[in-house]
Amino acid sequence: MELLGSYSISRLSTDSYNLSYNIPVNCESNLKKNDDLYEIHITLKENETEPSAVFFTETTLCTAYNNLIYIEFHQQELSNNSNGNSIKKPTIRIDVNG
Repeated sequence: MELLGSYSISRLSTDSYNLSYNIPVNCESNLKKNDDLYEIHITLKENETEPSAVFFTETTLCTAYNNLIYIEFHQQELSNNSNGNSIKKPTIRIDVNG
């Protein structure tokens, strides 16, 4: 089961976009930004073993760097053999043409 529900991107201006995404209420997300790359790590909260069927929405403002925005979702792997690994999907690329 994936930890990322639906997601959407809306343009605010030439180089600014609003990213909204849904995750289970018993999960947390951690955003790491480096130039044009936005990494969003989604994990179950401590002592949780299964994602909830109830979701909530997170939002973040993404700004272009050198006319690009990359967004990567890293989801905690939930299989018994995962050893704390994550699955990187989906990956989004926005080419900003000013």
